Amino acid sequence: MRKQITRLCMATLLLLCATQGSAFDNDDYKAYAQEMRKAVWAQDSLPEFKNYKCPAKYKNESAVVLAAYDEMLLDQKSKLRMSGLNFYTVKQLNYNRLNRQLIYINDQASLKKFSEFDYKTYSKKHFAGLGDDIVRNVLGVRIIKPDGTIKEVSTDDYVTANEGKKDKDKGEKLAVPGLQVGDVIDVFTSEMKQIREENIAPVVFAFINDYPTLSYRIHCSIDPKLTTQYRQLNGAPDFRQSTDAEGNIILDAMMTNIDKSEPDLWYNTAAQTPLTLLYIQGRKITGAYVPESVKDKGLQANPSAEAIQKDDWRFWGSRLLYGLDSNEKKLVKELAKLSISDEEKADIFYNFYNDIDLSLDDINYSPSYFISSFGQLLTKAKIPFQRGITTDDGSEPLDQLISYRNTTWVIRLNNGKIYTPPSGMHAPGYIPASLQGRQVSFNTSVKKPFDGGTYEKSTLPTSTSADNTDKVELKASVEGTLLHISRTEARTGTLKETLSAYLPTHKQIADSYAAAQPLLRTYEDLYTKKARNKAPENAAKDKELQKERFKDEVGGYQGEDAKSVESYDIVSMGHEKINAPFTYRVDYTMDGYVKKAGNNLILAVGKLIGEQLKVEGNARKRTADIYRSAPTTMEWNITVTLPAGYHAAPESLAKLNTQVDNECGSFKATATGKGNTLTLHATKVYKHKTEPVANWNKILQMLDAASDFTSKQVVLKK
Repeated sequence: MRKQITRLCMATLLLLCATQGSAFDNDDYKAYAQEMRKAVWAQDSLPEFKNYKCPAKYKNESAVVLAAYDEMLLDQKSKLRMSGLNFYTVKQLNYNRLNRQLIYINDQASLKKFSEFDYKTYSKKHFAGLGDDIVRNVLGVRIIKPDGTIKEVSTDDYVTANEGKKDKDKGEKLAVPGLQVGDVIDVFTSEMKQIREENIAPVVFAFINDYPTLSYRIHCSIDPKLTTQYRQLNGAPDFRQSTDAEGNIILDAMMTNIDKSEPDLWYNTAAQTPLTLLYIQGRKITGAYVPESVKDKGLQANPSAEAIQKDDWRFWGSRLLYGLDSNEKKLVKELAKLSISDEEKADIFYNFYNDIDLSLDDINYSPSYFISSFGQLLTKAKIPFQRGITTDDGSEPLDQLISYRNTTWVIRLNNGKIYTPPSGMHAPGYIPASLQGRQVSFNTSVKKPFDGGTYEKSTLPTSTSADNTDKVELKASVEGTLLHISRTEARTGTLKETLSAYLPTHKQIADSYAAAQPLLRTYEDLYTKKARNKAPENAAKDKELQKERFKDEVGGYQGEDAKSVESYDIVSMGHEKINAPFTYRVDYTMDGYVKKAGNNLILAVGKLIGEQLKVEGNARKRTADIYRSAPTTMEWNITVTLPAGYHAAPESLAKLNTQVDNECGSFKATATGKGNTLTLHATKVYKHKTEPVANWNKILQMLDAASDFTSKQVVLKK
């Protein structure tokens, strides 16, 4: 197989060389794609791709991967370039990736998923002084019927679509004709890249995927002039290492009978799936930081995490910013006049950058830039601090670090307060959900604040369900068959991370910072003098966007669109202190929540707690531990004013009372009626961030109780 694909890649490169001098058009691409499909379908060294039978034990699975093959070929060449009368060389990477899967289609869901494909076919980008970066992608599809008949999807079924200008970027769409439940689909994607003076993106091999897999084979051939580092996580099988006749690094791995699949709900791939993270880098890339650990070419299997951490410390040290702009200088100068603590000054510096980041569309600080800039202001203000590195929960732990690019930088004051890259409208010192409980390393050395210092290992603080709350105050009134609702939500902790940056306008954000701290700028003052005339226009566009976002919020809460949204408001931003809530109000009308039943009315009161998670079908069977973002508490205080002369039937109210409480979580609800007023109080608590799979049924008890509650109704008698 490797020799077949290698020969194919060589033919491809010859084809590219022949067409580089002219435009690479659709006819050229079709010829290239046809050769690739011909070569893949002709391979005979993978016997697992001739097994079309699905074992009976998988009869309830949506799909089964009968065979999977993942191949990567990578080499580096020096290309001669000319500038004027001078010649120079640039490094070019030739990257070829083949991913092939043989999939048994077992239900309508998988049939829908594998019936349509949309992908970019080719692109070409020119970089002055370096040459062209070229990408070629090919999709191939065959259908194997239950009687063994094999039909390749014709190229006539691929629809071409322009993606770029002057035919430099092209795309294709494919609706697979004739695919049915019970068929087997043999599908491959091939990617060829020629890139210059840059590294390829990290390669991740995952040994658990969406469906059970009978056989998964990996093959890599890598130029020994490059540095290859890989890390196994969560019990991934190790590579069989060898070299070929040309000295290329050969890595092979295989796993069979993978019964597990990744659940859609509460699963952390980085922490639970067997993974191999493969990083391949050149030792000299023009204008790029080259880590010390990469300077030794060849293969490094599971390198020292401490060595990779040193790469990151050196990178941070190499990325120090120099000089302050006029606004930064002014802020440092003004704060120097105030008799306030270092922590108070640091908080103002932090909010200074978060204000800019959240309030201006054309400013989007990367997490590392934010922390570097923040540290620079602390240094200029002579506020002592320590730098730290950690990783978020979507990456490998710090003690298994494989690349300096996977870290998150943090800062700690001498009093222990920790500052991380921001996550929404949070007060300085808040630790985002993705960083809570993660390993962290602080450099406590004053003389050597980066590489070569003294490192203190610890973990970042965690939160409880009492820290992460969503308190809903909902008042509703019945008018005919309509229900008018005024809902106010006060969110704290992890539950305000997303909405606190999504619902307010940029002007509301900036002006709230300026109101809380006069040294920070209003929305208009954030603009430069030349651009300030754009502020009113941008603010008006923001208001229109906010209207749509509140409509979406209502739809997300209720699980359906409102008949109308009358008004909305941001009550408080919640950036003043750690536990301050982000609070908003929205007034809207729902239709269909009240129905007539003779002289009585039926009120769908359960829907007022919003749409609740319902676990159904195969999702109720779980073999993996549970990973949520954080422990949380939701609370509802609901008051419904009934039409004059109506009251809630006591027997209906009694059916609303619910109580499920165990070691994992709880759902409780109590309802009372007095005159024409119905009062409902409910809580839903997730007590822990993670749970062992042994507790899954206990979690289902709570989830089922909450989901069942949404269908409950109350009879309103006259």
